[in-house]
Amino acid sequence: MPLAKPHSSGDPSTTSQHDLANSPPDVTTRYLQAASLPNDDRTPPQPDSQPESLKDQATHILDEARTVLPGIQALFGFQLIAVFSDRFATGLTEAEQRLHFASIVLVVLAIGLVMTPAAYHRQIDSNRITKDFVDLSSWLIAGALVPLMVALSLDVYVVAQALPAVSPYGAAAAVGSFGLLFVLWLILPRVRGGR
Repeated sequence: MPLAKPHSSGDPSTTSQHDLANSPPDVTTRYLQAASLPNDDRTPPQPDSQPESLKDQATHILDEARTVLPGIQALFGFQLIAVFSDRFATGLTEAEQRLHFASIVLVVLAIGLVMTPAAYHRQIDSNRITKDFVDLSSWLIAGALVPLMVALSLDVYVVAQALPAVSPYGAAAAVGSFGLLFVLWLILPRVRGGR
């Protein structure tokens, strides 16, 4: 003989435990539950993301540094080659040569910042991964983007000055390059990360 389903009349005093357990929470209950959570727990987990372990974070940071570094080193090499060409001495004013030198110094700074996580890890935390290492490395690599974007923008200006056909647009091209890199490297990640 089948068991009878629990019956609920409209009277709350006769509502069974089974009805209460299976009924969806009302709006007030859900609001109170959400309000009692810490701020970090109110954001629902993203279905397409998952937290990384410290080991995975460190691996990704070092991989990102290895990916970025060859491009920066190639830029540095081209900057040095330019200095030893005849066109550099004769085709650029002293001010433009100083700008190019400043760009080289900024690229060296960016290289130093990108390489620091690997050097730090080898000397300080070679046998373990710490949250401090992950945080420091993230800041160093993100910090390297600032001198790199300035250096690239300065070189856009210098190259434009060496080409008579585009020299009137050099300053606009440099500012535009800086603005584009600033948006792509610093603004976009924060906008997308806050979603």
